[in-house]
Amino acid sequence: MNLETKEAIVNKSNLEVEKNDLKKLYLEITSHCNLNCTMCTRKNWQNEGIGHMSKATFSKVLKDLPNHPELKTVFLGGIGEPLTHPDLIEMITALCKRDLRVEMISNGTLLTKEMSGKLIDAGLNMLWVSVDGAFSVCYEDIRQGATANNLYKNLEGLCEAKIERGIFDVHIYDLNEYLARETLQLGLAFVAMKRNIKELPKLIQESRKLGVREIKVTHVIPYTKEMVNEALYDRTVLLNHGQPRDPLVMHVDLPLMDWNEDTTNVMAALYNSHATFSHMDIPMLRRENYCRFVQEGQSFVRWDGEICPCMALLHDGKTYLNNVERHITGKSFGNINDNDKSLSKIWYGEEYSEFRKKVRDFVYSPCVTCGECTYLEDNQEDCYGNTFPTCGGCLWAQGLVQCP
Repeated sequence: MNLETKEAIVNKSNLEVEKNDLKKLYLEITSHCNLNCTMCTRKNWQNEGIGHMSKATFSKVLKDLPNHPELKTVFLGGIGEPLTHPDLIEMITALCKRDLRVEMISNGTLLTKEMSGKLIDAGLNMLWVSVDGAFSVCYEDIRQGATANNLYKNLEGLCEAKIERGIFDVHIYDLNEYLARETLQLGLAFVAMKRNIKELPKLIQESRKLGVREIKVTHVIPYTKEMVNEALYDRTVLLNHGQPRDPLVMHVDLPLMDWNEDTTNVMAALYNSHATFSHMDIPMLRRENYCRFVQEGQSFVRWDGEICPCMALLHDGKTYLNNVERHITGKSFGNINDNDKSLSKIWYGEEYSEFRKKVRDFVYSPCVTCGECTYLEDNQEDCYGNTFPTCGGCLWAQGLVQCP
């Protein structure tokens, strides 16, 4: 048997990237929301309306899907609450008929047992629910307009709807049987901040009762001056975790161990040092200068039909980085509602293709780890001479923020 060399595997991976295929499509079917969360970017949108994706726009997306044979997943989500869209169930049903994996994110407050049943029957594969606290007062402080008891009741209703359809049983202990019978998987999205990080262990414990498959934790992106103090990554961005080992930098190889009163303070001190780490020789690295949206063939259709490359460029807004106020301008490569446009024409068009190539090469200035300068105040230009949209200050690309 011939074994491929590491170089051949890397070259093959690069070729797969260069195929330029669309593999995952996010549909922001609405920008409406029934909550007023403290960390939501909608609070500082500039010159932008609020609306639902029209039937005509969704139909154009649906019609063009066969032109993307590598497309496997459609994700209903962006900035807004999908359960507020009146045509949600019809949309999920239509997408599932195309033999696609369909996922959705929700704040869960409108997830009645009846609605859960409709989502299951429509064929939804994965439901992500935003839960930034362990069903407690902390959760209510962040998700303003929601109550912890109501959310927990709704997730219990989801379990009941699955049990009634014979697809979920908390007493099944055989993993293969469990996975075979479960059709609508449940995941939780947790935005980590100083005010709620201590809630995470309790949330994990509570989630076991609800059949949660995965909890995806991400950092907060400060959209206000007050939110800057909630960030948990100030020191992390300065550590070169993704760089090759420097022979002059101490490396520490750790075994797995209990985290308790004997080890917590010691480990915190180690992790805040400038040493590099591994667990039993498995490096603890974060990806740097890696845009998952581009590298993994993902794109967004905004509620009004604009085709945007990523979550960071989906809307205009304001953020803070290194205590500098930044004005971020969203980027669209075209609107599928225009007569001469379609998702495939825009995706394979020269402008969008060139942008993806540039992001894969990631030749942007290191704004996240650099000091303060006037270039940091927006995404129009950087000190390397790149013009709009510049991506050097993107926390997604530096392994600090992630989306389901």
